[in-house]
Amino acid sequence: PLPLPPLYEIEEQARGRQNADAGSQSAGSEGGDPLAVLDTFELLTAMLVMPFEQFKNQKRIVKSTKTWRDEALSNGWLVAHVKGAGDVPAPGKVVIFISHTWWDREFKDETNDPTDPYDHGAPDHMSGEKKDLKWRLICAGVEKLIEQRGLKAKDVMLWVDWQSIYQDDKEEKLKGVRSLIKYATLCDYMLVPTEEERLFEYPAQIPGYGSRGWCRVEYFIFSLAAEMRGRVVDWHV
Repeated sequence: PLPLPPLYEIEEQARGRQNADAGSQSAGSEGGDPLAVLDTFELLTAMLVMPFEQFKNQKRIVKSTKTWRDEALSNGWLVAHVKGAGDVPAPGKVVIFISHTWWDREFKDETNDPTDPYDHGAPDHMSGEKKDLKWRLICAGVEKLIEQRGLKAKDVMLWVDWQSIYQDDKEEKLKGVRSLIKYATLCDYMLVPTEEERLFEYPAQIPGYGSRGWCRVEYFIFSLAAEMRGRVVDWHV
């Protein structure tokens, strides 16, 4: 299949169609811009994404803590897709939002706050025979998408919560969580890694994923934004 146009071109084309439709209305009527609602979502901190090639090379999903994060930002392993409200994403990049539920709910390391009962968990299996399974699934899914859509691997970027949102700074972490819906609207694709082997009719039916409110909100917002831009929302597992 032919590759989809980048998100910024889709949005410009959609706004152009809407402006044309508004101009064809009777005199005195005002045509609103439905896409403007996407600009009302909060963006309180930079949207950090990782080049897919780097994600493959690191062999796992990394927790965003200061020592690693400083090195990642310095070396270009993490880059700001947008830095703040009103910022325009760099053209030519294709961003994939990884929407998922965490698989190791009890994981803790030395960076967790022992006084915070909610500060625990990891997105992937952290030990045993399934260790780093989600990382492998994401790599396989993205490579398949690159092949199907004719994308260039060097232009593909991933947003993954554990490494894209600060995990060791509660104030910055909250900013990232509150910006999460905005992040979803800034992505070209959404990938849901799952251990299930069969295709479900709707994402809400995926065991462990579909029952979680955040997961449903992410997919719902992403789907609405895609439809508003006139993009087809493909659904694959």
